[in-house]
Amino acid sequence: MQRFRLFNSLAIAFAVLLMIGIIAPVAPGAAQSQPTSVYLPLLMSPPAPSLQTVEERTRAEEVVRLVNIERAAAGCPALVIEEHLVAAAQKHSKDMGDNNFFNHIGSDGSRFFNRTEAADYTGNPGGENIAAGYPTPAIVMEGWLTSDGHRKNMLNCNFREIGVGYYYAANSTYRSYWTQVFGR
Repeated sequence: MQRFRLFNSLAIAFAVLLMIGIIAPVAPGAAQSQPTSVYLPLLMSPPAPSLQTVEERTRAEEVVRLVNIERAAAGCPALVIEEHLVAAAQKHSKDMGDNNFFNHIGSDGSRFFNRTEAADYTGNPGGENIAAGYPTPAIVMEGWLTSDGHRKNMLNCNFREIGVGYYYAANSTYRSYWTQVFGR
């Protein structure tokens, strides 16, 4: 399957180069007036598959939207979704759901800054909010906003990036697990 994808990618690249005239077919035996160089584009590995399902991503993006409304009202700049922070947050939400616990410390003993490092985040991790048992983005935001510590993280104007994880584990105590990770 991997060879097919590579062949398919090369075939498409060659066809595009033919269409835009960067390379041209030469008839057998025809003389060329000058040497022709062909530079094929570098092929990059496809992006890693998302750690989130479409539903998880949709819920996480809604949380970011709601956070940014609150930040605007407080005079803070909007947070930007940062994919390494998303990976760290999603991993922690999944860990809590799969292992049926609720804690800032992961089942492997990791803390949020360990998880951001493991996710190759190169910025400065700033904080983490977690929640469990809240079924929707609006309801979890209401819970976080009524807690001083969680509210302070969301409205910290020094934070510039965010990753949100959401995971549903039907057979766990809380079912819905949420993680926000903030970076500077």
